[in-house]
Amino acid sequence: MKKIALHWQILIGIVLGCAFGYWLPEQVGYISWIGDLFMRMLKMVVIPLIFCSLVSAITGIRGNKLGRLAQKTVALYVLTTILAVFTGLLMVNLIRPGAGIDLRYDPNTQSVSVHKLTIRETLLATIPENLFTDLTVGNMVPIVIFAIILGIFLARTRREAENQEPAVETLIRCFDGGFEVMMKMTVFILMLAPLGVFGIIAKNTAQFISEGGAFAQLGQGLGLHFLVVFSGLSLHMVVTLSLCIWLLSGCNPWKHMTNMGAVILTCFSTASSNGTLPLTIRDTVDKDGVSSEVAGFVLPLGATMNMNGTALYECAVVLFIAQAYGIELTLYQQFVTVMMVLLTTLGVAGIPMASLVMIVIVLTAVGLPPEGIGLVIAVDRPLDMCRTVVNVYGDTCCAVIVAKSEGEELAV
Repeated sequence: MKKIALHWQILIGIVLGCAFGYWLPEQVGYISWIGDLFMRMLKMVVIPLIFCSLVSAITGIRGNKLGRLAQKTVALYVLTTILAVFTGLLMVNLIRPGAGIDLRYDPNTQSVSVHKLTIRETLLATIPENLFTDLTVGNMVPIVIFAIILGIFLARTRREAENQEPAVETLIRCFDGGFEVMMKMTVFILMLAPLGVFGIIAKNTAQFISEGGAFAQLGQGLGLHFLVVFSGLSLHMVVTLSLCIWLLSGCNPWKHMTNMGAVILTCFSTASSNGTLPLTIRDTVDKDGVSSEVAGFVLPLGATMNMNGTALYECAVVLFIAQAYGIELTLYQQFVTVMMVLLTTLGVAGIPMASLVMIVIVLTAVGLPPEGIGLVIAVDRPLDMCRTVVNVYGDTCCAVIVAKSEGEELAV
């Protein structure tokens, strides 16, 4: 018998969770632990996954030319991701999809606090005074900073002793292998998502029902949240990325988008940038005329580091949850959110629903309850498909721009 696809299993879990929470709110306590267990498992893989992913990606850069390509590629990835984040930030602040939900919380079970740090305190907090302490308490910003610094110096040490087969090569392989293992663990945990979603949705539904009328407000807010994110993704893909191609390379953005038609449909249906990577490389080389050398470097790196759609989505989700809980984030706190989104998207695995893990990081960093992710799980799958398209398409745009800057003759 053919196995039911994961997204259909999650949809079934959502429906059953809503039904259970609506009809049996008093019995939710018997099954809510399933959602709590799922959240704990997600948190379990967060730190090792992002740490190994960042170190592995940075140490994968080799050679002088690749160093030059890396500078251009990373600069473009940062530019397009920042543009995506601010697009999401602007739209959510203007439309405020979560403002009407007015979700109350129990301070005995949920901690929602936003500590206002000065710029000096924030800068000092980015450098780990004791890495093991940060790992223990889950301070993600210094952990990410340390992972980036470690990756840079591992790559530098490898280049300085390239012909001596140093012990550092073994250490790099350990991080590469650690990333592969953590990615498989993440895939396994996400396979349990239907059960976790069932517990989370049932708990949230019962809470909404007990608050009288909040359930209808959630439906309206969630629908508006979906439209805001979808509109933001469409705007970034069609307008922002097209302008980047036209202004930075002089190429025809419409022709490039047409050439990437098969790639767009494939990554939309699979919601996996890694799974689409072979097709992305092939069409970028064969249809756009990008060299195999440039495509072979820019696109795999982008599948790990360049997440335009995911960055926009994470930013929108964090602000939506804050609005739903009635917490007004200041401009400075939103800046911290933006920085966390930029850093965490560097380590998002190119697999379906992997951004759920990273959203937990950002929610924790700004003092919002991780349980709030249950508010958006119902629309995560369709938005996952949409943001994967933007992620992959952004990679191909950067590949075209880098290839043109290297003097290559392109077919767009």
